[in-house]
Amino acid sequence: LESIGFWDYIGEGIVTVEWADRIPEAIPEDALWITFSIVDGNHREISLRGERGKGRGLVEGLMARGYNLGC
Repeated sequence: LESIGFWDYIGEGIVTVEWADRIPEAIPEDALWITFSIVDGNHREISLRGERGKGRGLVEGLMARGYNLGC
């Protein structure tokens, strides 16, 4: 991760990491996980998961507004 400058991008802002489950040690505990699943050839399903802190707060806020997040 150091060789590709990963740590330079992690901070207070928003960072999107594809295949983040392959580097769990680099992902903050309060991350918001976004999962894309193939339903069929023309449809995708997106689910959001936040287990702690900011990520959980975002999920709870959206659910309180009536969004079904697939979590």
